[in-house]
Amino acid sequence: MKVYYIDDSFFQNSPFSKEMLERFLNKIEHLNQGIILISSTHTYEKEIKHFKDEISSDLVVLQSPAVFDIHGIRGNLRSSFLALEDFDSVQTFSGSCIEYDVEAHTCERIYFDLFPKHYHLNELEMFMDHLEDVLSDKVKNFKKKKDRIS
Repeated sequence: MKVYYIDDSFFQNSPFSKEMLERFLNKIEHLNQGIILISSTHTYEKEIKHFKDEISSDLVVLQSPAVFDIHGIRGNLRSSFLALEDFDSVQTFSGSCIEYDVEAHTCERIYFDLFPKHYHLNELEMFMDHLEDVLSDKVKNFKKKKDRIS
């Protein structure tokens, strides 16, 4: 099961926050079952309520403060951190979320603000392939220089 942890900065009334929320929604679009945990200062209650109303009924949405046990996943959700059982405590940052895969026991921070909006998946894949080629060439050149010196 996937667990996503975000903060209430996703619900601010700014172009950046709206874009980050859109990217988050795209990320969880095909999620059939999961939990979304929101650290909140209770500043954006109306926006968070709207989010909860619009989100799939297959997803559990919980807002801080809360001590919870959902489908055997236990934790302590506060306005500034999440302590999920069997994982280190974490904090969220604007433009990112934490994705937990409870079965695989993995935890990863996802940065939604890393690439500008105009990047599409194919362009991003091309960029990553090019970057990999450039780095590979640099490593080869470094090894050649090292061999010459030895």
